[in-house]
Amino acid sequence: MHRTKKDSLLVGMAALFLLVVLAPSAEGKNTLRCTVVDEAGNLVQKGGEMVLQSISTAKEWKQKTNDKGIVEFKGLNDGSYQLRGNLPGFLIATSAPIELAGNQVESCQHTLPSVEFYNALLQGALQAADQKKFAEAEQKGKQAVALSPQEGVAYYALALTYAAQGKTEEAVAAAEKAAQFDPEKFKDAVAQVRIESLRAQAYAATEKLDFPAALGIYEKILSIAPNNATVYFDIALVYGNQQKFDESLKAIDKAIELDPERPQYQQMKIRLQDLYLKSMDEALELPK
Repeated sequence: MHRTKKDSLLVGMAALFLLVVLAPSAEGKNTLRCTVVDEAGNLVQKGGEMVLQSISTAKEWKQKTNDKGIVEFKGLNDGSYQLRGNLPGFLIATSAPIELAGNQVESCQHTLPSVEFYNALLQGALQAADQKKFAEAEQKGKQAVALSPQEGVAYYALALTYAAQGKTEEAVAAAEKAAQFDPEKFKDAVAQVRIESLRAQAYAATEKLDFPAALGIYEKILSIAPNNATVYFDIALVYGNQQKFDESLKAIDKAIELDPERPQYQQMKIRLQDLYLKSMDEALELPK
C-alpha cells in the first residue's frame, strides 16, 4: 500500500506518543525519614515544622514532625538535600548534605539545639577561656560549632578561645568563618581576634620576663591597630618592669592621649612618675 508523506508523519507522531507514555517516570521515589531531637536527645514536640531544601535546585519542602518526632519527605529525586528546623525556641541548625539515590528510604537523626542551651554553651566557652580553662573552652566552642555549623557567633566564640591562648592561626581561621556566615556582624572579627591572640602571646612573654619579645609582639599589634590605647598601656608596663621610666612615661602619655577618659591610665602615670623620682633619688645618693 502506498503511504503518503502525511501518513508517515502521523505514524511517527504516534510512535513518539507511545514512547512518552511507556517510558518510565522520571519523578523521584526516594523517601527521607528523619528523627528530630534536641541537644539532650529528647524528641521535639509534635507539629514542629521542618524544611528540606535541594542543594542543586534550591527547591524547598515543608513537613511537620509526628508524635514520635519523625518528619518524612516522599517522592524526592536523586540528589543532595539539607534539612533545617523552623521551630520557636530552637536554632535553625541546617544539617550536613544528605545524599538520596536509587529510590530508597533514607533515615537520619537531626539535632535542633534550644536557644537557651546554645547561649549557655557560648557563655560557658568564653568564661572558661577567661578563667584560663582552655581545654574546656575549646570543647564548648567546638560543640557549639558542631550543633549549628552555619552560625557565625559559634565560630566567633571559638575564635576568642583560641585567641586567649595566643593561637593566632586557629583564631583567625575561626574568625574568618564567623565573617563568612555573618559578614555584617563579624566583618571586623578577624582583626580583633588577631590582636587579642597577639596580646595573649605578649602577656606570656612578659610573665617569662622576656621583655624584648613582648615589645616585639606589641609592635606587631600597632602595625594592625596604631591607635590602640590599651597596647600603649601594656607597653608602658613592660618598660616600667625594666625600670626604663622615660620610655614607660612616653607610652602611658600616648595611651592617655588616645583615651583620656580612662582613670586607670592616669593612675598608672602617677605611679610611674613616683617610681621615676625614686629611681632618680637613688641615683643621686652619694656613697657613705
